Amino acid sequence: MTWTDVVDGYCERTDASYWSEPLNAVSNLSFMVVAVITWRMARAANDKAALLLALSAGSIGIGSYLFHTHATRWALQADVWPIRGFVLLFIGFAVVRFFNAPRWAGLATAAAFVMATAATIALGGAVGVTLNGSIGYAPIPAAMVLMAALVARRDQRAAIGMLLGAATFILSLALRTVDRELCASLPLGTHFGWHLLNGVVIGTMIAVFIRGGRVVVNDLGRSSLPIATDR
Repeated sequence: MTWTDVVDGYCERTDASYWSEPLNAVSNLSFMVVAVITWRMARAANDKAALLLALSAGSIGIGSYLFHTHATRWALQADVWPIRGFVLLFIGFAVVRFFNAPRWAGLATAAAFVMATAATIALGGAVGVTLNGSIGYAPIPAAMVLMAALVARRDQRAAIGMLLGAATFILSLALRTVDRELCASLPLGTHFGWHLLNGVVIGTMIAVFIRGGRVVVNDLGRSSLPIATDR
């Protein structure tokens, strides 16, 4: 087993050629579009953390493109690590921003999420549930819903945005999960929908994050004051 071994995990791929997954490859433009839009939003808000999130969103598109064209083990790593990086960055930054928590709390929450994901994968493996390799993403919408619930009293608009993001992510996760199951009836598969909808999710979450940096709500959720977004 080598880093150049071909990984064939999707309906659309029929051979090892570069353009065997055109829809899966090109649909990564959604991440690049979101990266550009949120980068401009972050610059306008002078929000350095959001700028980093926008760059991270762009890296997801690049990594996924590499995987769906080269389809090798090394390209798979280029695909999965930017996604993990974005999720952990967002969790850490969001805890600090929405709850006025210290940075160590953001790091601790991100570490706890890593452990929760590992436990979910282990549990899924123990009971034979892999969801076509999607089981590791299952904690993400759960974390989004939990954060929305905790933030709701302080910022209802942010909570609604997170819930919409969670609902969209669940739909995108379903498309990723059923891709192999529908090959006979849908030769092109559904994985490209995972890319397109995840672009919407990431754009929504970064927009919610940027808006959260423009106001601070007190512990009782009764007042708000403008603050600088450069943290």
